[in-house]
Amino acid sequence: CIWYACWKALALLRMGRCDECLSILRECAADTGCFNEIFEIYETEAHPWFTTAEGIYLQALAEYLKVDVPGK
Repeated sequence: CIWYACWKALALLRMGRCDECLSILRECAADTGCFNEIFEIYETEAHPWFTTAEGIYLQALAEYLKVDVPGK
């Protein structure tokens, strides 16, 4: 589930494990709906009624972009 994955990415980032954080964010970004929306659990042909995963994804991405990552 993207919601949990993004929390994991955020925790890894805060521990300085930036490469692992970015890997998770990339996986999450690849698992989106037909309009590139992020759901907690994306299932083909199903449209969940809530999308709080988008918020934690943006939080993790914003914090990643603020971190001084070598080679970023």
